[in-house]
Amino acid sequence: MPSWRPGRRRRPLSRPRPSVPCTSAWASTESAAPSLRHRRTVGGIRKRGMKDMTSKNSVSRSTRWLGSNSLPCAAAGATLLAILGLTACGAREDDKAASGPCSASYRQGMLVIAQLQLFNNMVEGYKEGFSKQTGIPVNGLKIDVKNAQGNPTNFQTLARSFASGPYDLLGVIGTPTTIALAQSTKNKPIVTVSIEDPVGAKLADSVDRPGSNVTGSIDIPPSAQVLDGILALQPNAKTIGTIYTSGNDASLKFNKEFGAAAKARGVKFVQTSITGSNELQSAARSMVGDVDAMLIGRDGNVAAGLPAIGAQAQRSRLPLYLAYTGPGALVDGVVGGFGSDEREVGELAGVVAGKICKGADPATTPFSVYTGHHWQFRKDTLAKVGLTVPDGLTKTSEFVNGAS
Repeated sequence: MPSWRPGRRRRPLSRPRPSVPCTSAWASTESAAPSLRHRRTVGGIRKRGMKDMTSKNSVSRSTRWLGSNSLPCAAAGATLLAILGLTACGAREDDKAASGPCSASYRQGMLVIAQLQLFNNMVEGYKEGFSKQTGIPVNGLKIDVKNAQGNPTNFQTLARSFASGPYDLLGVIGTPTTIALAQSTKNKPIVTVSIEDPVGAKLADSVDRPGSNVTGSIDIPPSAQVLDGILALQPNAKTIGTIYTSGNDASLKFNKEFGAAAKARGVKFVQTSITGSNELQSAARSMVGDVDAMLIGRDGNVAAGLPAIGAQAQRSRLPLYLAYTGPGALVDGVVGGFGSDEREVGELAGVVAGKICKGADPATTPFSVYTGHHWQFRKDTLAKVGLTVPDGLTKTSEFVNGAS
């Protein structure tokens, strides 16, 4: 087994540590928050009635575009794309020995946050990256993949199962599931795929030097490039609106950066927050006539209701953009999305895992940052809203007919 150990003290893997209750709670997006009407701000976040519940230990969901929330433990939800939080009380250290050096016997666990094709693509990319780095054929890899089905209860259960299992390394997709694993073991290396903000999630000290047992690949679209794309299609746009989940750290981070970029270009950025997906339709309707375009970031709770937002945008001929792409992302009403190749993002993480397999210390192994973001447009929606992609953007974009 690789001879790394996080921290200064060595501790034998065979000696279990007692279960320690967590002090922070991670719950689903739609769970514990009181029902509130959506709130709107221009260029910032207005806190009225209830503060945005942003825990100092929370970070982004997603899916590669999936963020996280911090809400009380007692109210975990279970919808597929409300995979933005979890309860992780009572973590336990690894009790079992792993298989040994980097060879075909090297055994890995892979915890996937939900059942989506884009996550399947990430797993395949991860295998390819690991194979390239280690020389072990893909069909010879020992990787046990388990899916949490978007259920926060499963995040904890599967994380503890993997942590106590005979694995040399643990791969994971989804910020909440990464946090669950990190709380369950400090002795096994954890390689997370497509995380957005590991530092904000308190999973790492920095991107270049994690300082913990967690490293992997980072995928976050540059907000300025998203704005550039929108203005390339709509140069006269004066106001852009977004809908996000209150307390979603990924959204808050993206909105802050996008808002700053918009302000520098003389564009107003209207932010409407919701506490549950049942508020999405009314939030979308409230923007009609007030904004020139709508942008949805990597917010799983909002993405779960994207068809309803797309339908409203289509009826109103309001251009709708996404700060992500992926299988099925460009639903009816969406003009285009700015995102990544999920297989490549998975491959980056697989290469990192391969380095650890060969002896690298995850605490000093940098996160690999994805930089190949590009636009994907729907031809039919472009025609319906009367927009044309300029030549300069066409060369680096992908065009599809119908939902991708």
